[in-house]
Amino acid sequence: MYTMMRGSRLNIRVQCQERVLYLALVMVLVFSFGANAAVKRVLLVGDSWTQYPFKDGVFSYLLSPYGVEARGDNTALGGTTAIQWAQPASLDLLTYELAAYPTIDIVYLSIGGNDLLALYNTADTPAQQAQDRATIRTAIQTVVNHILMQRANIRVVIVDYDYLNLWDTLLNSQAAQIMWLYLGQPTPAQINGAFVSMGFEKLDLAQNTPRCEYVQNWGLMQHTYGYGSIPGSAFPFPGYAATGYVPYPGGSSDLPSPTTAMRDLGGGERDAIHLTVAGYVILAENVMNQ
Repeated sequence: MYTMMRGSRLNIRVQCQERVLYLALVMVLVFSFGANAAVKRVLLVGDSWTQYPFKDGVFSYLLSPYGVEARGDNTALGGTTAIQWAQPASLDLLTYELAAYPTIDIVYLSIGGNDLLALYNTADTPAQQAQDRATIRTAIQTVVNHILMQRANIRVVIVDYDYLNLWDTLLNSQAAQIMWLYLGQPTPAQINGAFVSMGFEKLDLAQNTPRCEYVQNWGLMQHTYGYGSIPGSAFPFPGYAATGYVPYPGGSSDLPSPTTAMRDLGGGERDAIHLTVAGYVILAENVMNQ
């Protein structure tokens, strides 16, 4: 999402249950494709919540030890919107990428956040907000349908965001202040509510589209790091498909993601939107586990 307005090994602790699920997936990948052959299985499509972890090496860190690769060279593009991805030229790019890499059978799709940031304002009426969500949903559906048409074995996973932090970051970030003013000075509950409402649209889209899944990450950073003096254990883990997405959303939608999880821009400034490398590892593992 906006590369901050538009915009080594990692020591990550995860729950035992998550690690078991992760290792189960690894076993499937290894036995299916062999540990020595690097096979491109995943195409990353979308905005900076695909670009940042791709450039940071998150997917290589998680997948390459098991001979699996993700590709995002031309399709993990910060600042892009769902409406842009639904245009003919962008759809043609997806056609080309999938034809060039026939082993890809999973598309990791993260879009819609920039659309929402461009359209949302606290002064909007509920009807206007509903219309904006419908516009974004139509664009996402166009992209999903086009991807699924390319091959019968392709699946799409719509990966949602975690909460932003357009609250604590206002103290030290002029970019965050400008965005906050542009959006109508939202409280954490207001901006989170707008994103979660859009998340419900994505969830419904996935549930009504064959070979399409949805992963929510709302509250994942709160659950991992806590917020202020509140420990992570106080925040519920975001629900997933096996639990009927209960709770939805996870964490507390009245609070932002903790600054600990937000990218350090130096000079005491934290990114209001993007996660640290460790944060994106946790998010990507959540997707893999589900």
